[in-house]
Amino acid sequence: MQPGDLLTHCYSHRPDGLLGKRQRVPESLLQAVKDGILLDLGHGIHFSFEIACRMLEQNLKPYTISSDVHGDFTTPHSDATLDYSLCGIMSKLMALGFTLEEVIAGTTIHPARILRADAEIGTLEIGSRADITVLEMVEGEWLFHDSVGEQLVVKQKLLPTLVVRIGELITPHGRLLRDLEPIHTAKILVNH
Repeated sequence: MQPGDLLTHCYSHRPDGLLGKRQRVPESLLQAVKDGILLDLGHGIHFSFEIACRMLEQNLKPYTISSDVHGDFTTPHSDATLDYSLCGIMSKLMALGFTLEEVIAGTTIHPARILRADAEIGTLEIGSRADITVLEMVEGEWLFHDSVGEQLVVKQKLLPTLVVRIGELITPHGRLLRDLEPIHTAKILVNH
């Protein structure tokens, strides 16, 4: 790997993940990050609060925050099993100690830089495309879970309220924001 390359699924619970079953981050990974290898969240179906906390103890944060959202592999074009969203992921990371600025940069300018498109996307600079999502930070209690069923109660969530895409105003319908439902819909509540 070369500096600027991405290692994704950085908080994966899988045995073949970056941390695997180790309690501490291997020196080779710490050195790779020091040498310029970047981490990507790639939440997907392998994200783990436990792994995230262990990696964060050693100050390993993803440079890019991606959802790896996909439907059921056995049922093409179905989102029936999708239970996480990019806004939900951003909210989870803030509950784990990320700042609002870190999650915004990780979902906007940092991916644009990786794609070498930062003059066009991920920015509000004059002359850029200026696709915009307006997010509202809502206070309350929400129950989030990771891929192994561990739960986390968060006090803030980010909700998309408005989108501008290629000059067209779009009001988000929220159909795919199942992870941002109120806590009373949850059956089990465990505070971390």
